[in-house]
Amino acid sequence: MKYLFLSLFALSILHCVTAQQTQKPPLHGKNWMAVTGKPLAAEAGAMVFQKGGNAVDAACAMIAATCTMWDVLSWGGETQALIYNPITKKVIAINALGFAPTGASADFFKNKGMNFPPEYGPLAAVTPGTPGGICYMLAEYGSMSLKERAPWYFKKVVMRLMQPVP
Repeated sequence: MKYLFLSLFALSILHCVTAQQTQKPPLHGKNWMAVTGKPLAAEAGAMVFQKGGNAVDAACAMIAATCTMWDVLSWGGETQALIYNPITKKVIAINALGFAPTGASADFFKNKGMNFPPEYGPLAAVTPGTPGGICYMLAEYGSMSLKERAPWYFKKVVMRLMQPVP
């Protein structure tokens, strides 16, 4: 038993020493850096920085691009952000969770025999918070117009989300 334990211990050390290195290159930045789980989304942030945008502009571009490209995230989710304002030296917290539809009142659920909204299903849904969160962050803390900050590969998606539903 003692030898089995020592063998397993030696194999675990050998595995750690010979673990495969990451395939991603090291990143170096002098004035800014744009990093996401999707390289094209990081490119969106880099494009915004190169055009003179600030960190909020770049972060919103990366969120929008990631929502467009990443099937598990999409536009239907929520967004939280912490933004440091170097002028006021304060951290601003953004919680773009979304909100319940107008008709989802306490009376609505009580008339359906429920004390609380259900945990799952269509009556539990809130409106997506990500589009509103992005628009709020850009309006309050961004430095560029939407036309300047929206690269070609997600500009149409953002503009379509801002159009009223017929």
